[in-house]
Amino acid sequence: MDVEADEEEEEEEEHPAPALYRDLLGTLHIQSRQRRLVAAHRLDL
Repeated sequence: MDVEADEEEEEEEEHPAPALYRDLLGTLHIQSRQRRLVAAHRLDL
């Protein structure tokens, strides 16, 4: 019983990592979009 509980806890610890990578990739994507928008506005000015 204890061994099964430990295995479940390990699985839970592994899941947040991919979520963090998704958040990082998401923020990087948003930042690149913002830079393009800023560059476009500068060209218009």
